Amino acid sequence: MQTGPEWAGGAIPRLFVCAARVSRRLAIILMAVVVTGTVAMAAEQDARPAAQVGRASWYGAAFHLRQTASGERFDQHRMTCAHRTLPLGTTVRVTNLLNGRSVLVTITDRGPFRRHRDIDVSYGAARVLGMVQRGVARVRIEPVSWHGSGAREAAVAAYQAPGAEVNRACGIVHHAPEDVSADAVAGERG
Repeated sequence: MQTGPEWAGGAIPRLFVCAARVSRRLAIILMAVVVTGTVAMAAEQDARPAAQVGRASWYGAAFHLRQTASGERFDQHRMTCAHRTLPLGTTVRVTNLLNGRSVLVTITDRGPFRRHRDIDVSYGAARVLGMVQRGVARVRIEPVSWHGSGAREAAVAAYQAPGAEVNRACGIVHHAPEDVSADAVAGERG
């Protein structure tokens, strides 16, 4: 005598009609998922985050020596920044669109937590960008290297534009504006 639900009319429900056919289909589906996932993960690791234009603000003394999201202590004089979405450890080139100055900073924290702001740079980076007085500046944010993608020095060399002067000790990149010669800019700084 068969035992089963009364509404089934005495039939025994079967999960697989043909075990061989189903297991072949299941194997194909699982292989597709594994291969697609592996390809997607590899593409995600190789994909370079796109440059963006937005607004930058700076933060300094109020957060000096506090612990950041990356675990290290914030030093307002180092070339660091806070970004909401880019991975911690990413090096970005921030260019002030008003005066053309740029600086390489490393993302060590999360933020900014104010609307219409895309990046918070440290006080030291804000001085290089020439935005301390205004507090906020329109900037271009270009990821140069991200966590695990290579050495910072290689990124600096790859993004060094003709006529640029690089200070490797603190990651500062000075670019001469197109209408001013590089010699005149170097003379003003010297």
